[in-house]
Amino acid sequence: RTKEQDERFRRSLEGILYLYMHPQITVWQQTTFPSSGFVPTGRNAMGYMQRGWTFTEFSVSTLVKDSGKVFDLGRLGDDASLRQTLVEKLHPSFPLYSALEEQCSVGTKRFPCLPENFNHKVENLSFSNGRDDRQLVQALYKASFESLFRNAEFLSYDQLDWSDEDGKDFVAVLKKGHASNLRRLELPRNRLGLRFCQSLDSAVLANTELQELVLSGNPLGNDGVAALSANVILKLESVDMENVGLASLGCQAFMDNAVLADNSFLDQSRLKILRLGNNHLGDDGIRVLVPILFNVETVELKNVGMTELGCSTLSSAFLRTKRDVRLRDLT
Repeated sequence: RTKEQDERFRRSLEGILYLYMHPQITVWQQTTFPSSGFVPTGRNAMGYMQRGWTFTEFSVSTLVKDSGKVFDLGRLGDDASLRQTLVEKLHPSFPLYSALEEQCSVGTKRFPCLPENFNHKVENLSFSNGRDDRQLVQALYKASFESLFRNAEFLSYDQLDWSDEDGKDFVAVLKKGHASNLRRLELPRNRLGLRFCQSLDSAVLANTELQELVLSGNPLGNDGVAALSANVILKLESVDMENVGLASLGCQAFMDNAVLADNSFLDQSRLKILRLGNNHLGDDGIRVLVPILFNVETVELKNVGMTELGCSTLSSAFLRTKRDVRLRDLT
């Protein structure tokens, strides 16, 4: 390419990558070809993730999109039963688009790749224009990453099978200040546990504007919740920990650790909304959490194993403090 052509090419790529990375645009990928269909020859026959441009498009498209915005047609593959299932659903009451979404959703292990990690990965990938294209995508990816994360106020990584290590890596991104404007973070229905909770410290708040945190559906357990820093949880405005395997022992451990860290932690609480449904708190757990519960404005306690004794404990506490607290899903 001439110098002028390179400049035009760069400008067009910036526009194309914007389409891939926009959080409201759905991306469909064709990562594999069925063996019975057309298979390209030569350099284009290399795998989707071994080719520089397609890997770049994938990486950019999975930076900040939620799990319902990226789909892989390659997941249809050569599985006859899978294709038959899709065909059976193609009738007027079940639109084609919905059937494809169900089969092709990319809902696992998507993690925002840091620019330095991206640069390392593309060094071994194939580009049609070799070194020049490699340097170009490295620069474009870095600019895309910094722009998206710097401006992001809301990030959602739902049901992506993230482990503790994935969660810790993501927290490290936040601590580096890459998402300095982040206000709401959703990480529901992953596999986050103790080690992730231990990594979620005050440095996250120092480098973001985080106010709302969703951890519902993760196996945090008693140990994980106990490891959460009260200096983080109580300085947020909204926390969702529904169905995280929390019981009364975890409630007690969290409160004990909070008191040890700062005896005046309740006086500094900014928490307004707390969702703890579908955890087996029982009456004992409710009793332990009363100091926190009557400091918030909205508490959701659906299916927490509370009896009349627990209800009486809450009622007495709220009457004593004369606070206006909204109790939702109290079953």
